[in-house]
Amino acid sequence: MIPEQWFRNLKIVKKSMRRSLCTEFKERWPDWPIVQKTTAEKQTELEGERITEAELGTKVKVNGMEVYAEKSGACGKGEVCDM
Repeated sequence: MIPEQWFRNLKIVKKSMRRSLCTEFKERWPDWPIVQKTTAEKQTELEGERITEAELGTKVKVNGMEVYAEKSGACGKGEVCDM
């Protein structure tokens, strides 16, 4: 059920008070647990970002713009920043 349908089907009494509306919403859609990455997962992800010596000085396209490979991942995935 999508939130709009849920809200339409909710009783007027529950909608009239913000506190009861929040309670009903959190009961229907509780917070998702925050999953922390393990050290091994973080390490694997970082190693995947590594560029090889052969890639140094080569150009790649990022968001339609041609940049050097070593700059392509400097700020994050798909971003280019001045170093």
